[in-house]
Amino acid sequence: MAFLSAAPTVPQQTAPAGDGRVCPRVPPRHARLAVGAAASAVYGTRVPTPSLSSASCKECPIDVPPLLPAVCTAAATPPSLEPTRVTQAVPTAAALAAMPSVAAAAARTHTFRGWRVEYLAAGDDAPDASSRPAIVCVHGFGANCRQWRRNLPALAAAGYRAYSVDLLGFGLSDKPPPGTVDTSGEAMSYSFPYWSAQLRGFLADVVVPAGRDVAPIPAPAANGTCGDEADAPSPAPVLAVGNSIGCIALMSAMVDEPGCAAGLVAISPSLRMLHVRKRGFLADIFAPLAMRALAVGPVGNAFLSSVAEPTALRRVLSQAYAVAPAVDDELVRLLLEPAESPGALAVFLAFTSYDTGPLAEDLLPQLSTPTRLVWGEQDSFEPYRLCGPLAEYETVRAGGGLVVLEGVGHCAHDEAPAAVNDVVLEFAQRVLGGRAAGTPAPEDAPPVSPLLP
Repeated sequence: MAFLSAAPTVPQQTAPAGDGRVCPRVPPRHARLAVGAAASAVYGTRVPTPSLSSASCKECPIDVPPLLPAVCTAAATPPSLEPTRVTQAVPTAAALAAMPSVAAAAARTHTFRGWRVEYLAAGDDAPDASSRPAIVCVHGFGANCRQWRRNLPALAAAGYRAYSVDLLGFGLSDKPPPGTVDTSGEAMSYSFPYWSAQLRGFLADVVVPAGRDVAPIPAPAANGTCGDEADAPSPAPVLAVGNSIGCIALMSAMVDEPGCAAGLVAISPSLRMLHVRKRGFLADIFAPLAMRALAVGPVGNAFLSSVAEPTALRRVLSQAYAVAPAVDDELVRLLLEPAESPGALAVFLAFTSYDTGPLAEDLLPQLSTPTRLVWGEQDSFEPYRLCGPLAEYETVRAGGGLVVLEGVGHCAHDEAPAAVNDVVLEFAQRVLGGRAAGTPAPEDAPPVSPLLP
């Protein structure tokens, strides 16, 4: 959940290769893939070759990134997938109140490089837990593992081990000062590379060992739809689910370790409009000034204090959430307590001044597993009108494209939990080899929405 946002700008069709020229006949989707491919070269990670024609343009030859075949024919572009619209996603206050919740459950702890990280789990204590695939949920900025309060019970009831974990620095997890050296000898930072390492550690140390009896997922079934990777190792039987910056952290982990998850559900991934490669001319001048001003202790402390009180927090949440009944006393309480904890100011200042690192556009071309994109149509933090380019990446097309939840805002998993649970469970059936790897669903398991493909 992002507490700060900038005026969005529509990404321009550019190719970061050669002299920066773009063939006017290159379809927009190919130009966007070129951006991702060139960025991948910068980050030094492997990129599955996009399934594009290798025909070069003879009328207007241009330089193209070596990782992307030269393309200049609209006929080579598969038609855009129509979004799946869920028209009855918004729940009533009574429906929300009736849903099982883990908001008050006792948190568990995981140690990552000496730091204490909290997480919640459901379904991992069932008699057959070791044979259940896992679904792992990661929150956005300012939130924590308890925001998945109404998701974990439904996912566990459907036969999965369900987890939600804090990103280091959020919730009641440790908040070490940036630059503190961890037990591995690395200076910690509130950045996507560090959170990538944290999430991979959580998967390796907590999630995967608890599913030691889960049947392996055949590599061709998991990867074949996202490039010719039938010879890739079998991915872990894990479905990753993220919101906002949690999506970027998960994408980073899945790029850094391609086998750590079999698929991703990305709910309103952060577009990072204040990133140095995205902000406009004026924002390029004023954004760094604002970041430096906030970095001054008294200024940043005053700003955070002005938000970290119940009335102000409700106002912020009413902008992030389009579904008013979801902004209840429980939500305010579970977000307010961490904001008042020692170290919260340092985390806030560190991340609000973080304007580099990977973008979704850098990471999506590098994913070798399918991705399901979910967006609240009333999202005012990451506007729905800007999500179209992300839906055109091969990994998203392989995952079935975009699901649009009408009347829902930025935190769809907490605003419309039943609708999001349906999306996640439908996708889990696909990427994990069936609900609970073929285990019949309990009679009280949530139904898969007939609105989904």
